[in-house]
Amino acid sequence: MADFVGQYNCKIDAKGRLQFPARFIKQMPTDSGGQLYINRGVETCLSIYSIDGWNKFKQKLNGLNNYNKKQRRLIRFLMHGSAEVTLDSSNRILIPKDLIKLAGLGKEVILQGCLDKIELWDKTAYEEEMAQSEDMLEDLTDEILGNEDMGDLMDELMGG
Repeated sequence: MADFVGQYNCKIDAKGRLQFPARFIKQMPTDSGGQLYINRGVETCLSIYSIDGWNKFKQKLNGLNNYNKKQRRLIRFLMHGSAEVTLDSSNRILIPKDLIKLAGLGKEVILQGCLDKIELWDKTAYEEEMAQSEDMLEDLTDEILGNEDMGDLMDELMGG
């Protein structure tokens, strides 16, 4: 499965096409054929997945109870506007207009690698999100990672 790393400033043209960074293309599975999946993110952004990442995402959603109202709504929310996109011969993807509107994307955008997916943000919205997150980073790190057995975590990080 692809792990996407990196952050790139990009532009969306008037037709909704986005030039996909060469470094992200190199991080895609070799058998992908340039196929990607795009859907609504949890924040005001879009998520872009390789085939493997999309299948993992769908597996998580398929594990939810479709007879539970909250879980059914979550599935519907996350799948709203989902689309399969393919890199063209110029390594561009065409972002569906409804997803552009849904995420409030302007001409200038940020592509941020986030492990098994790439987040696509309007540049201004991304900068605001990062400024807010920066203020919370210490508390989030302490709350989420602070309860880990640091010896085991350090062994994992150091390859032990």
